[in-house]
Amino acid sequence: MAIQAGLYKMAIHQDVVIAIMNAGIDSVRFHEVKEVRGDVLKKLALPAPNYYLVEPLGIVEFEPSPEDFKILDCVCKLEGKNWGKLTHPLAIRRKTYDEADFFRVNHFYHWIMASKQVIDILVINGWTSDFSIGDQAMPGIKVTEFGPDWYEKAEARVKLLHPNYKVFV
Repeated sequence: MAIQAGLYKMAIHQDVVIAIMNAGIDSVRFHEVKEVRGDVLKKLALPAPNYYLVEPLGIVEFEPSPEDFKILDCVCKLEGKNWGKLTHPLAIRRKTYDEADFFRVNHFYHWIMASKQVIDILVINGWTSDFSIGDQAMPGIKVTEFGPDWYEKAEARVKLLHPNYKVFV
């Protein structure tokens, strides 16, 4: 199951970057955030730790194709041009997926996707207290609880809600 890890830009703490790099995940580049400003500083210990923007290196195509969509005021409100509202999650074209642990959907550069291996790094380190993944577009549910069997529970919920859905086509 592919997991939508974030929308738009995703900034992560330096400890997460180190854990990802130590796990040998190389389908991503990290770009240091030079300065943290604004209200977020109220929530951070000072001096603020280093944060990095995530640049996924993998790119996939999905079904239906982007030509079948119109983007409303927010990409989170995708609506099909020809087939009405989104009634099932999007599927990844397997031939475009190179097994990258971080990837984005072509034509939707702000969708940052991650594999189970990446999410497991967050779960193992307890970095999921204010974290959620997924939505109706992929994998068809939002995941907010991350115990040791988070993946199996999420997969079962997707199958219950979308019994005929396949992540890859």
